[in-house]
Amino acid sequence: MQNHSFDPVQVARLWRPEAWKIVASRVTPAADLADDGALPWHRANQSRHDRVEALLTLGGQADFCLADRLYRCPPATLVFIDAGESHDNQYPPTADRLRHLWLYFLDSGVCGFMARVHRQKITYDENARFSLSWDELGLDWRQFVTRYRHSRSAAEARAGLLALLALLNVAMVERGFQPQRQENTAAFQQQVIQTICRHIRDGAGRDTSLAALARLAGYSPCHLAKLFHQHTGQTVLAYVNQHRREQMLAWRAEGRAYKQIAADLGFSCPAAFSRWRRQHA
Repeated sequence: MQNHSFDPVQVARLWRPEAWKIVASRVTPAADLADDGALPWHRANQSRHDRVEALLTLGGQADFCLADRLYRCPPATLVFIDAGESHDNQYPPTADRLRHLWLYFLDSGVCGFMARVHRQKITYDENARFSLSWDELGLDWRQFVTRYRHSRSAAEARAGLLALLALLNVAMVERGFQPQRQENTAAFQQQVIQTICRHIRDGAGRDTSLAALARLAGYSPCHLAKLFHQHTGQTVLAYVNQHRREQMLAWRAEGRAYKQIAADLGFSCPAAFSRWRRQHA
């Protein structure tokens, strides 16, 4: 049976997580360090997020900067990016012929999509998108993250990441073997939008720009905006503001100061929060 998400070479790689190289801050990197000559470009194109992310390289040779160290990432490399860690936020001009599977870990589950990079152009494979709940995977995500961050050794941290990789790889490959139907596409889009909505609610509006949410979903900002309105009847901004307001009122009822609320809601400064509050309170 043909897998509609991955080609045979990619399936073979995903079936063997024990052979993967691991790049993570708590693990002794198995990947080689790249030439520092390219480091200035990578340093100028960094970002940090509240969420955990992972990159699975399935095709092509690329360098990736994590926590100010530049690594060579051939196929079958897992880059695990913990919350708050600096990392590349775009591909360098030299990136070409890449097949990268990006995973975003949320409180409700994991979203993933395949990015194809060719001659500085990025496209997304419609057949390689995933939205898996933690209940579906049988994993306590919060417990896993706590254990990882408190690993007593690099070997223990690596074993945990390999176990996570094996669990996710099996689920994604098995999903790819399931028959494709038109109704499945609509159901999947609804599942993605529900995941985005939970992310907005769980994060109280932090890291919820249209561009950030589109990256989570693996869609263009324009396409995500259209799907979001189609499934919720609201714009992304209206939904974010609604839940920010609800969270603000709940925190005020607990006696929390406006300055603290501004920081917890992700505003850049109290003045920006005050302007928003005058419009939406």
